[in-house]
Amino acid sequence: MTARTMIDLTPSWGEFGLMYARLAESGECDAVRTLRTELVKAMAAAQALLELGDSLSPSQIALRDRVLRREMNGQMASSARAPTEPTCAEG
Repeated sequence: MTARTMIDLTPSWGEFGLMYARLAESGECDAVRTLRTELVKAMAAAQALLELGDSLSPSQIALRDRVLRREMNGQMASSARAPTEPTCAEG
């Protein structure tokens, strides 16, 4: 019997944010509602990181800043490719 290799396709929180924004901008209300729990987790994690900021060691701060820059750069690059005007449904 051979071992199976698993490929993790779980998006990063940054990728999740982009997906959520695109669904919201395209008026996909049902999809956005379904993902609300994941959005709550992302926002709670962001708040926790902010509140922990003062207690991080210099190496932890450097790591946090690298990850933050990487995620922001990825989201900004993806946003540049997105339509400039949202297509949200009214109502």
